[in-house]
Amino acid sequence: MVNHVIKVLLTNTDTSCRIKCHLIKKCVSYNLGPSTTPGMMVCQLNDADRYQHPQDYQDKPGFSYRGIKNACVRSQCVANAKREFTKIQEQCVCFSGFGGKNCKEVPLDKEWIKLNDEAPVCAGGKDNAFGTVKIPYDCEKKQLKVVHVSNEVSLKNATNRAENFGDKRIPEAALFIIISDTNNNVILPSYSNSSCQSSYFKADNITVTSPELIYSEPFASPKGNEIRIWFGRVLHGTDDEIYKSTSCVDAYIRNF
Repeated sequence: MVNHVIKVLLTNTDTSCRIKCHLIKKCVSYNLGPSTTPGMMVCQLNDADRYQHPQDYQDKPGFSYRGIKNACVRSQCVANAKREFTKIQEQCVCFSGFGGKNCKEVPLDKEWIKLNDEAPVCAGGKDNAFGTVKIPYDCEKKQLKVVHVSNEVSLKNATNRAENFGDKRIPEAALFIIISDTNNNVILPSYSNSSCQSSYFKADNITVTSPELIYSEPFASPKGNEIRIWFGRVLHGTDDEIYKSTSCVDAYIRNF
């Protein structure tokens, strides 16, 4: 195996090299070759295997290739997937927005697909103005929601006014979490459903204290596009005294 060596060691047995590979999370195969040191072998640890990159599975004089137990090969989870590791095994996990045996299927129903990884995305004070997520699949009409994870925001530096999605003292339950494209053009909510240059909006049965915020209108954005999650007043630069905390959320998408 060539082009994928991540570490080179000296070892005296095949078993020893195999153990070294198991101890490194990224290692999924290894090469054994001759060494100038008497009684030792060169042990090359690889971060790929011959199933992932068959073009790099090449003969090299004096060297032999070994693969280790690979859950991804058994499940054939190769395309649109990432390898994850536990203490006892490795496994393949499909990227957000993909599923099925080969991670080639996109959701056809209205199942919510999480857009961010383990860490939530945050929007709030000017030092941390917006969070970003990417659209994982193509669909003409999509719907977005954000689920509150931690922290709160308000218009002024007052913790007693801060809530999940805005300031509880603003009338009519104004929601301040706004979605834009990378040019900072507002995508959600629509202009007709918002106020003050789309800095805030209202939604039926949702308030600043709600656990999640579902945007009622569909939107269109192709696969791979990045969208931004803002505190609306920061996006439009209309408030200089924004509470310095941030509202952190998980973002989800589904077919509309």
